[in-house]
Amino acid sequence: MKRKIFITVIIVFIVVVFSFNVLKAKNTEDVTVEVIYGEEEEVKETLSIPGVLELKNEEKIYSETEKGTVKEVFVKAGEKVKQGDPVLEYEDQNLSKERRQHNLSLQSVELSLESLYKQKHSLQDQIHKAKEDKEVVTQLTTELDQVEFELHNAQIEKDKIMLELETLNTKEEELEVTSPIDGTVLTVNLKGSQDMNEPMVTIANLSQYSASGVVGEDETVHIKENDEAVIQADVIDDKKWAGEVKSIGYTPVNSDAVEVQDDRASKQYAVDIEFTEDEQEQYEQLKPGFKLLIDIILEKRRGLTIPRESVVCEGQSHTVFVVEDGKAVSKEVEYGVRLGEKVEVISGLTGEDAVVRNPEHVKEGMEVEVSND
Repeated sequence: MKRKIFITVIIVFIVVVFSFNVLKAKNTEDVTVEVIYGEEEEVKETLSIPGVLELKNEEKIYSETEKGTVKEVFVKAGEKVKQGDPVLEYEDQNLSKERRQHNLSLQSVELSLESLYKQKHSLQDQIHKAKEDKEVVTQLTTELDQVEFELHNAQIEKDKIMLELETLNTKEEELEVTSPIDGTVLTVNLKGSQDMNEPMVTIANLSQYSASGVVGEDETVHIKENDEAVIQADVIDDKKWAGEVKSIGYTPVNSDAVEVQDDRASKQYAVDIEFTEDEQEQYEQLKPGFKLLIDIILEKRRGLTIPRESVVCEGQSHTVFVVEDGKAVSKEVEYGVRLGEKVEVISGLTGEDAVVRNPEHVKEGMEVEVSND
C-alpha cells in the first residue's frame, strides 16, 4: 500500500515539474510583432450633420387677383425659359372698358381740334381780307381769341387723355407676367389662381443647389461662414460634392412654435450650405428633397496618425505598445480626430516610436521580436 502511494507522489511531482518548465519556456519565448511609425498628414476636424437638398434659385409665381383673371399660360412643365420670357397673361375687363372710353374721348377731342383749327384758319383769312375795315377786324379778332382759347383747352384735354392712355398701357403691360430667372418650369397649376397659397407656376435653375441642416447651440460657436463642407447624398454612395457654409441662423428654428419648458434645453439653428462646383453635369443625379450627410470642416492641421488597431481601449483610457530595447512598453495616448481606419494622436507618442501594429497578445514588459516584413 505504501509502495503505491510513493509511486503516485513521484508521478505527480514529475508532472508538476514538467508543466512548470513548459510554462516557463513559453513565457521566455519571444513574441514576434509588426511595428509601424506614426505618419504626419493633414487632419480635418469636422462636424457631421444631416441635411436636405434644396434648389438654390427657385421662383414661384402666385395669383394676383387685382390684375383680373388668367387669360393665357404660355409655358408648360419641363420647358426651359429665359429671364423675361412671357409666362402667363391676365385679362382685366375694367382696363378694357377704360381703353374704349379713352379712345372715344381721344376721337372726340381730335375732332374738336380739327374743327377749331379750321375755324382759326378761316378767321385768319377773313381778318386778312378785311384789314381795311377796323370794326370788322376787331370783331373777327375777338372771335379768333375765343377759338384759340378753346384750342388751348382742347389740346390740354388731349394731353390728359394721352397720359391716361400711357398709364393704361403700363397697367396692360403688367398683365403679362415674365420669368424672373433663367431656368426650367417645374409646375403649372391653374388651380393656384383661386388659391393664394398655391403657386400657379414654379421655375427653378436645376444646375444650382444648396443644402440645409440644423446644428445645436453649442455647435454654432464652432461654425463660421465660408467654412468648407463635403456633401454626400444617402442614395448616391460613390459621389461627394464640395460646398461652403453660406449662412447660420440667428434665431432658433421653430422658436415661435415651441413652448419652452426647460431653459436648459438645447436650441437648434439653421445652417445653409452652398455647392461650389460649377459644372452642371456634377448635379445630374441630384433631386430636390434628397437626404444628405454634411461634413463641415471646422479646422485643418498637420497631425500624427496611427492605425486604430494599434490602440488598446479600456474605458476612457487609450494605450499603445511601443518596442524599446526589445521589450513591449505601454504608453497612454490622447485621441484626436478619427480618420476612418486611422486616429490622430495628440499627445503621448512621437513619429520615432516603433508602435506595435496589433497588440492583441502583447503584455507590458514582454520581450518581443520585430518582424522584418
